[in-house]
Amino acid sequence: MNQRVVAINALMKIMEGGGYNNIVLRRTFNDIPHLVPNQRAFVTDIVNGTLRNLLHVDYIINLFSKTKITKMEPLVLYTLRIAIYEIFHKSTEQYAICNEAVNIVKAKHKHLAPFVNGVLRSVIRNKTDIIYPTDKHERLSVLYSMPMWIIEHLAGNLTQAEIEQFCKASASPPVVSVAVNTLLTTQEQLIQDLESEGVEAKHGIRENNLIITKTKDISNLTSFKQGHFHIIDPMSMTAVDILAPKPGATLYDVCAAPGGKSFYAAYIMKNKGEIFATDIHMHKIGLIEKNAARLEINIINAKLANAEVLANDGADYVLLDVPCSGLGTLSKKPDIKYTKDIHAIKEITKIQKELLKFSAKYAKIGGYMLYSTCTLSYDENQGNIAWFLQNYDYKLMQESQYINTEYTDGFYIALLKRRS
Repeated sequence: MNQRVVAINALMKIMEGGGYNNIVLRRTFNDIPHLVPNQRAFVTDIVNGTLRNLLHVDYIINLFSKTKITKMEPLVLYTLRIAIYEIFHKSTEQYAICNEAVNIVKAKHKHLAPFVNGVLRSVIRNKTDIIYPTDKHERLSVLYSMPMWIIEHLAGNLTQAEIEQFCKASASPPVVSVAVNTLLTTQEQLIQDLESEGVEAKHGIRENNLIITKTKDISNLTSFKQGHFHIIDPMSMTAVDILAPKPGATLYDVCAAPGGKSFYAAYIMKNKGEIFATDIHMHKIGLIEKNAARLEINIINAKLANAEVLANDGADYVLLDVPCSGLGTLSKKPDIKYTKDIHAIKEITKIQKELLKFSAKYAKIGGYMLYSTCTLSYDENQGNIAWFLQNYDYKLMQESQYINTEYTDGFYIALLKRRS
């Protein structure tokens, strides 16, 4: 099957059906098992790249087409979208992109093929002369495909330079970041092992953090099967480093799935002590247990439980990485830009406060709780912590907000100490 057709069908399911990009892609590949790794990588790049740049792509279409996107036949629209993404962001020969798009449309709507050809050839001829909005927020919205509601929401919390950094990083392809399992290997040894498997690995921004490239299927790597690393964003590692759990301690990871922070905490704790990793979905508990076994971690006790049922005053450390709007993860989850709105943030803030309320009783007197999100929304971050400190006898020890970069998600971290 034509890989671009596969990408078009997946995009339609995401945009028209409201599917999550990762779930739609996984189901797509399950339905077409004969696609080899490089074909899957191509489809993934086209789908996620188009989503990351969708507002810019649509802006271009509306500039060069007399028929606006709201009036187009869906196959024509999505074919134009992926073609324009490729024209602006890929090294493929541009008229070959045009010809491929024309052939895709011609197969089902022969009479619309000349229209597609005309639009794409006009874009190719004039791509260096595009005029963009002059308003600073509208310009960022178009150039980096960031919905205006997100920019306006963050404007009260970030400077203009920070907003631009956020938008630019969110439109960039994500990197693959891993934590070295120091229980089984060293950073330098893992670099050598990965390179022997044809994977490029370089030092990341954290100690025992690597950025890896040139790998199509991480799960097939010998070093992965042997448990020598797990995938985790550097900011998630930063959160655990700030909490700094000691060997022999008790740690509650209240919203643990998929388990990356628990695994990294186990490395820091030298696999000594006890980590209770809880989640409300049984299949996620199974994934935590499976990966803990692969990593040869035996201090993680994965439990199917919500935040209300853990033992009071039972933990030296509480890790509360709450469900959030995910605005810091848009490079990995670009569909969020088009499926969430300001009302979703208000609703998730209520859930976060409930989780803070339940988790407040889990730390021992003098124990620590770390609250973190992968978003930059004031309401979900500083606003929640201000509310928490007014209502619970905790002291704020450290508060940090990290704007997205090419290597990291956007993140917020607050370290709290229980006083009574």
